Amino acid sequence: MTLCFRAVHPSAISEKTKTIDGAALTGWFTEDFTLEELKRLRARERIPQARPANKTYNDQFEIPTLAEVISLAQELSASTGRTIHLYPETKHPTYFQSVGLPLEDTLVETLRANEFSKSKATVYIQSFEVANLKALRQKIGSSQPNWKLVQLMDARDKQPYDFVVAGDSRTYNELMTEAGMKEVAKYAQGVGPYKLTIMNVDGSGNFEKPTDLVRNAHAAGLVVFPYTFRPENFFLPAPLKAQGDDTTHNAAGSVAEIQKYLETGIDGFFTDDPAVGRQAVDTFKR
Repeated sequence: MTLCFRAVHPSAISEKTKTIDGAALTGWFTEDFTLEELKRLRARERIPQARPANKTYNDQFEIPTLAEVISLAQELSASTGRTIHLYPETKHPTYFQSVGLPLEDTLVETLRANEFSKSKATVYIQSFEVANLKALRQKIGSSQPNWKLVQLMDARDKQPYDFVVAGDSRTYNELMTEAGMKEVAKYAQGVGPYKLTIMNVDGSGNFEKPTDLVRNAHAAGLVVFPYTFRPENFFLPAPLKAQGDDTTHNAAGSVAEIQKYLETGIDGFFTDDPAVGRQAVDTFKR
């Protein structure tokens, strides 16, 4: 989500241009602020052009720390009677290592500091890069059986940024092969692919034949959690769009899309609307 900076005193703000994963970005960066300053920011809808109604929630909520998210999951687990699990992502690990702020040790320390995340909840830790997942696997070894590592995968022609830095020419496509999945299984328990790498759509928006990605992953003992299913017309294939404009919330279309992917054998999925996702699972008939 994008963030509102109006709560920070103007003298504390200065835009900078930095190179993140090979791209020059101008704006404000978390590492240039203290936690106290970050807590004075408020969240805003990330894609208001698709979800204009959500702008009514702008500037209401502060940024939670991971420790606060863990505590919230613990509280909700107690109140609902079922365990609320955790799924953090290490964002841009190569960049943060380059500025002297590696994520991995702090992540592990924070997860171990609360008994809930240390031993009770299942914790999936995901990353688009490879080296930091391998480092996490070496760091935690078999000491945390409830922690699972997940290799995120972007479009087939893209590369993990740590591969770029290391001069490794492999793309995510190589990781999606049968041999690639076997390599991933040496350090991870799952993969999180971009949904169109599992099943693409043609120029008219019709689903094409599924790829071998799910089969390759399952053969290597990996679970598959694709991303991201969104229920607005804007994000749905043409045959599944409902009457209305791009901002129309189309639960039926999203359910139909999710269920097409469930047919491929995926083990779970990311959705921006959990209620729609729940409906898709509950009404799915193989």
